Parts: sequence; C-alpha cells; structure tokens
Amino acid sequence: MLKRLPALARFLLALTAINLAVFAALRLLFWAVFHEATAAAPWGEVLKALYLGFKFDLRLALLVGLPLALVAWIPLFDPARRRAARLAWLGYLGFAQCVALLLYFVDFGHYAYVGVRLNASLADHLTPAGVAAQMVWETYPVVPGVVALVLLTSGYVWLVRRTARRALVPAAAPLAKWPRRALVAALAVLYAFGIYGKWSRYPLRWSEAYFSPNQAVAALALNPVLYLSDSTGNPTR
Repeated sequence: MLKRLPALARFLLALTAINLAVFAALRLLFWAVFHEATAAAPWGEVLKALYLGFKFDLRLALLVGLPLALVAWIPLFDPARRRAARLAWLGYLGFAQCVALLLYFVDFGHYAYVGVRLNASLADHLTPAGVAAQMVWETYPVVPGVVALVLLTSGYVWLVRRTARRALVPAAAPLAKWPRRALVAALAVLYAFGIYGKWSRYPLRWSEAYFSPNQAVAALALNPVLYLSDSTGNPTR
C-alpha cells in the first residue's frame, strides 16, 4: 500500500523515520553516557522516561519535516517535480539537522557541566561572551566536535538525498483518486497527532517529564531542542 502512495507522502514517511532514528540514537547515547545518574531509579521510571522521550523525539522529527509537508504539495515547491526544489529542500533539511545536532552537542556539555538539560538558562552562561567562549574552548573538545558535526550532517544529507532518489518517483500502481485522498488525509491526521503527542485535551508538555522525584529520570525524558524552545518563554524547574 505504501508503494502506491504519492511520492511526497512516501518521502515524508521515510524522512520522519530517519529523523526519529537519529534523535532516538542520541537519546540512547545520552543514557549511556550519564547512566550512573539514573542507576538508583526504578526500571519502571526509566522505561517511562524513555517512552516519553520517544514521543518528544517523534514530535521533533515531525516538526523538522513540517515545512515540507505544508508547502511541497505546491507544484513549484514539489521536490518530485522540480530539481531546484529538491536541492532547496535538501539544503533546508541539512541546515535544520545541523542546528539540531549542534544543540544536542551543547546539551551534552551543558548537562555534564551543570546537571541540567539544555534550556533557556543557557543565555545566562553566554555572558560575557568572551569569557564564555574561552571557557568553552578550554573545557570542551571544540575542534573534534566541529569535525563530528560536519561529518554527521554530511552523512545525514547523503542519506536523505539517497532516500529522495528512491522515494520521489512515480508510483508503479498509483491508487485511484478518492482512495488516495482518503489515505493522504489519514496520514495527515496521524502526522498532526504525532506532533500533539497524546490523546487528551492538552498536548504533550515538557513538564510531564518531571513525573519522578529523581531529576535524572526527567532529564532522560526531555528532548533538548524542544526543551530549549519551550522553556524560552516559560519558567523551568
């Protein structure tokens, strides 16, 4: 059935899977690096934190692809029809992933330094700028980090480009008009639900990560990119 979907829908599904895999891998890496902090927590709490974290990671993966989902249906911006549009979208996705990875890198250093996931308080550590830059240079492996960022971003763009070549092709046996529209509408509802995060009146919020008295469990559940964005205009715990 998926092979019969429009090319853009197939590409969005593949892109979401790639982004989710990247963010989930970074969450597991965070857990591996800072596992001692959650060693005393019950396994039930750790598993719940990972479950909540998966939903946050899915939200971020879907948000990265949201501009594509909203705009690329217009023929001028359709990567399946126009090579220029495909290159532009690859540029956007590469830039977005580079920013996300950079924030993850900063988050690792931030948590190692103050024991808190990346949030709006980051601005307090950036002033004065000269002192902050010197501290970062003397404390963290900046050059290896930049090299890793470039390599990871390049690998991501290569993978997305390869996926685009396979997905953005006409379906061999496309669905009829109304079944296709119905399936695309269902996928759109699922896409929106994935961003909303849960089946309730209110969407999934970062504060729900603090279900345990163990702060390390909450840290395991949070997504640093979303937490930084959400906490900018709200007080953090």
